[in-house]
Amino acid sequence: MHQEPVWGCVYIGHYPDTIFGVECVDPQETDRGAAFFSAVPKANLADEDIKAPTKRTQDGGTEVVQAKAGKGSATLSMAYAGALFADACLKGLNGVPDVVECSFVQSSITELPFFASKVKFGKNGVEEVLELGPMFDFEKQGLESLIPELKSSFEKGIKFVNQ
Repeated sequence: MHQEPVWGCVYIGHYPDTIFGVECVDPQETDRGAAFFSAVPKANLADEDIKAPTKRTQDGGTEVVQAKAGKGSATLSMAYAGALFADACLKGLNGVPDVVECSFVQSSITELPFFASKVKFGKNGVEEVLELGPMFDFEKQGLESLIPELKSSFEKGIKFVNQ
């Protein structure tokens, strides 16, 4: 369960632009896959051709743990993502213009109160939550199927805070 909705409930109205979470692990792990799917000229791929690499990318951390036979984890990707995220936050706070990174933030991009999106950092934290951008039908379907799961997770967090 993401903690940002819990913190958002606790501090609602106090620090709305400063509650955001690291959400750049998956983008770092998928850089090569994203480049493949967004190739120019545009790749004409059927949903079936996209499913296998998408699944493999989503399960990348699990594959690393299995390959290490329980003797390690995929923490290097998390550490790298954390470093990139911290660097983006600090650059924004120091006034560097146009600093963009993925973050799990309060937004109105979807029907959910929080969502992972590209954001623009500035001197006050998150200055702008950027739109999702164009998606393949396969990605749109994935997003639609994910929303109920995330909504349930948020509701659990909100219920926890209100107890």
